[in-house]
Amino acid sequence: MKPHPVLSNRTNLAIFSLVWSVIFGIQTFALIQLFSFNWVYALVDGLVYGILFYIFGLGLWFFIRFNETQKQSLLSMLVEHSTSVIVIVSIWVISGIYLITAIYPDNTPIQNFLWEAISWRYLNGFLMYIVLIMFYHLNNYFISIQQRQKKENDLMRTLKDTEINLLRSKLNPHFLFNSLNSLHALIQIDPDRASEMLLELSDYLRFSLHQDYKMLIPLDDEMKNLERYMSIETMRFGSKIGFEKVWKSSCSQLKIPALILQPLMENAIKYGLQGVPDKVYIKLTCTEEQGQLYIEIENNYDEKTAVRKGSGMGLYTVRKRLEILFKEFHLFKVEQKNNIFKVRIIIPQNVKTDE
Repeated sequence: MKPHPVLSNRTNLAIFSLVWSVIFGIQTFALIQLFSFNWVYALVDGLVYGILFYIFGLGLWFFIRFNETQKQSLLSMLVEHSTSVIVIVSIWVISGIYLITAIYPDNTPIQNFLWEAISWRYLNGFLMYIVLIMFYHLNNYFISIQQRQKKENDLMRTLKDTEINLLRSKLNPHFLFNSLNSLHALIQIDPDRASEMLLELSDYLRFSLHQDYKMLIPLDDEMKNLERYMSIETMRFGSKIGFEKVWKSSCSQLKIPALILQPLMENAIKYGLQGVPDKVYIKLTCTEEQGQLYIEIENNYDEKTAVRKGSGMGLYTVRKRLEILFKEFHLFKVEQKNNIFKVRIIIPQNVKTDE
């Protein structure tokens, strides 16, 4: 059930009261100037008719709300409004006449004026009825637009959450499957390192489970978890991985989507090791420029054997998350040159995401 647009809102009630005060102030002034009544009668007349229509105007909303719940043709609506305006305005005019007559029972000129001015009263009543009808219908239209917009926003947010969760559900099993395979192989040849790897994996997964993929966290927190991941990968591949981190101290507390760097690092390791005879060198660079966080991850690779089309699950996941979170499409870039594969991401700061 829709609330009354005037009675349920103090601001609307104040505006409604002010508007009708102005309208009947004009009517009071017109009685003095056009009909040469003294200001006392003009004020009484204005107050009586003003208060009556003020009350009728508030009650008219319930008629509008009832009609909205019924499926009606245009002709039916016109007939109902025509009947309504005649009935309401007639009650308003006649009630005013009898109330003012009761106040001035022995004043024949005023009583004669009240009956002679019926056509003028009806004209005023019709105009005010139309204004009220327009106000209520426009208010309903505005509210319906707001409600529709809210539903659309809620739906879009739900779709984004679903898409992000779908991306996460695809990525996590992939990483976990590779780690468990490596752990199984390591148990047989080096149980101590396998135990250490299991602890790192446990810490990494614990961190992952407690993060919302829509949340922005300090880069320091993200890097600590990335180091857990790199520790796991180092145990898997040993000396085949070289990792260098270069960043400015100002980057530490900048915000970044949780768990967004691990897919990039996994992508660098996976494709970097293809065809590389000795080891893959991975370099992570962080800079801050004009209120934005820039992160680059580059690695060497053998272009003759490594397939690099930029369409792997890890790269796709990162690109889509950035598009969904920040609603921009220039935040992800891939470059391949001179056997160096580079991924660059931009993280806007002081931007509200749909958390």
